[in-house]
Amino acid sequence: MKKIVFVLLLAFIFTCSLFSNDKDALLTVNVSVPEDWGVNKPEDAVSIDHLVLEMNLSSESARLINNTAFSLGSLDTLSDDLSIDFLYYGNLENDYVVRIKKEGITDFVSDKSPYSISFDTSFAPADFSDDNVSVSVVNNDEVLLKIAPEGPVNGKKVLKMNLDLEDAALLVPGTYSAQILFELESVK
Repeated sequence: MKKIVFVLLLAFIFTCSLFSNDKDALLTVNVSVPEDWGVNKPEDAVSIDHLVLEMNLSSESARLINNTAFSLGSLDTLSDDLSIDFLYYGNLENDYVVRIKKEGITDFVSDKSPYSISFDTSFAPADFSDDNVSVSVVNNDEVLLKIAPEGPVNGKKVLKMNLDLEDAALLVPGTYSAQILFELESVK
C-alpha cells in the first residue's frame, strides 16, 4: 500500500511539473512621479513659494499680479471690496504647511504730497469650503495654511488678504504708493 501511495505521489508531482510553464514571469515595474508633476505655475506672476498672488477688485475680474509694483486704479473708481488672493499651485507628496506673516506695511504716500492714505489688512480663508485646505487665522498679520496632497493643483484660491483703505479727504492729486512685506515660513 505504501508503494502505491508513493507511486501516486510521484506521478502527481511529475504531472504538475509537466504542466508548469517556465516561460511565464511576473515583473513589477515602478515609475517615480516627481513633486509638482502636472503643475503649470505662471512664471510671470508674483509668487511666494507655491502661492501665486492675484489682485481681486470687485469692479473688474481678478488678475494675476505680474509685477511687484502694480496699480489699483483710480481712487474715485476703486471699490470697497479689495483683496489680494493667494492661489495654490502644487503637487506635493506631503502636506503643505506654512505660516504667512505680514511683516511690514506702509501707508500710501506720494513725494508730491504731505498727506497719506492709511489702510488696514486682514487675512481670511477663501470663499469656499474644501476638506484639503485648512486656514487658521492667528491675527490680522499672521495665518497658518495647510493643504493636503490631492494631485496636481493649478491655481486654487486658498487664502485672501482684505485691504481696507481709510477715507482721506485731504489729498493732493498724484500717484500714491504703499508697500506690504510678506514672510513665508515652512511649518513641520
